Amino acid sequence: MVIDQAPPGEEIAWLMQLIFLAMFAITIVYGQRIQFLTALFQVKRALDELGRMNRRGRRYVIKAIREQGKVEDPGPAVDRFMEHFLIMPEAMDPAGVVWKFEHIVNVRDSKFKEEVKAMAPSASESQINNMENMLEAALALNILYKIMRHFYLLGKRTKSFYIIAQLQMIMPMI
Repeated sequence: MVIDQAPPGEEIAWLMQLIFLAMFAITIVYGQRIQFLTALFQVKRALDELGRMNRRGRRYVIKAIREQGKVEDPGPAVDRFMEHFLIMPEAMDPAGVVWKFEHIVNVRDSKFKEEVKAMAPSASESQINNMENMLEAALALNILYKIMRHFYLLGKRTKSFYIIAQLQMIMPMI
């Protein structure tokens, strides 16, 4: 009488095949969700780095204003400055947009200079210009962070893979 025995290692082959089929089924069922969570994690990590850059820029500006302007605590003034934004005129305006744009830019520049002079009254003109440039760079970082965070939260809340994928593609350029 001959007893059928499996060759040595066939049990392992069956086990490996079952594991492979289970992983394949999980990938088919949950693949897009796994891809979404991976992209969400990558965008969150990049957004955290952008947030650190934003806070570092703010601290650098506060330190420079404190040193050059001989001011005790410019933090609240810098925070107020960081909330500035500019609304551009409509390009389809029949009356012309160039003079409006020029006026808006001139008003913005004068407003920024006034803000910096109020933050650091004892600073020289060149120091004021340098601080204004630093504040504008910090402002740009803040706006960029806010926009990216907005789209991250929107994509996360709506579970939209397309919004998160767009952020994931844009983040290396930022």
